[in-house]
Amino acid sequence: MDCNGSDARHRILILGGGFSAIYAARRLERTLARDAKVEITLVNRDNYFLFTPMLHEVAGGELETHCIVNPIRKLLRRVRFFCGEVQSIDLPGKRVTVTHGKSAHPHELEYDQLVLALGSTTNFFGLAGVEERAFAMKTLDDAIRLRDHLIAQLDEADFDCASDSRDWLLTFVVAGGGFAGVETAGSINDFIHESLRFYPHLKREMIRVVLVSSGSVILPELREKRSVRTTQARSTRHRGLDRRTSPTSHRPVHRAQRRPPHRVQYADLDCRELCSSIARAFGVQKATRPNRRQSFL
Repeated sequence: MDCNGSDARHRILILGGGFSAIYAARRLERTLARDAKVEITLVNRDNYFLFTPMLHEVAGGELETHCIVNPIRKLLRRVRFFCGEVQSIDLPGKRVTVTHGKSAHPHELEYDQLVLALGSTTNFFGLAGVEERAFAMKTLDDAIRLRDHLIAQLDEADFDCASDSRDWLLTFVVAGGGFAGVETAGSINDFIHESLRFYPHLKREMIRVVLVSSGSVILPELREKRSVRTTQARSTRHRGLDRRTSPTSHRPVHRAQRRPPHRVQYADLDCRELCSSIARAFGVQKATRPNRRQSFL
């Protein structure tokens, strides 16, 4: 790959690999990519597009990872793809520095037009203990880690010697009452209950999945569709989820003890609870550099 873009073609550079970046690239591919005078390049840290709305189904064991990923090279046939990390953007010079490979080998990509679609990362709002101990629900790694953790808790709780610890080992707290939080809580609840048949010492009444939400309602996105929101709220109660709301706080969890069992303090509620897991599904912030990278060919 010639990474210097030294030809006279009009160069469009897209940074990111989420919904905005992929749909922009596909639109440009249909309208401009056939023009020999136009070169379109997309840069992303992963070589796949992740369908994030279904992450909770991977965490709950309903789907395998390959079901919600699609290789970017397969999606974009006429767009050049650079799998690497964005290090810096020189706006006056119209160039972006990117690195790739284990050695973080640098390249400079020049452009005439730049599309920024770098997405977001989880925002922990500086809450004590939450960033260190909570499971986010943002990446494929997050979903896999949460699923592995749920299985580990069931394995641990099934031992006779863990009978005194089962209350907190089998209590799972999901923070966030929006779509991501409700779907994650539902998937955790279903996964745990459907797995109990493999654990002879565990009973349904031992399981607690707590959905904690800021505000007075869950699913505030459906504020204009009250009937749908009411149906979803009834569904969570029917499935045995324990709902907690914090009407005057924008953060459902105030703090979490770092070492297990985690002692969770709910915002605006005079309540502390021991649990084995905290899944966090509220708030995002601007994108930062990742710690890990996976590949799907």
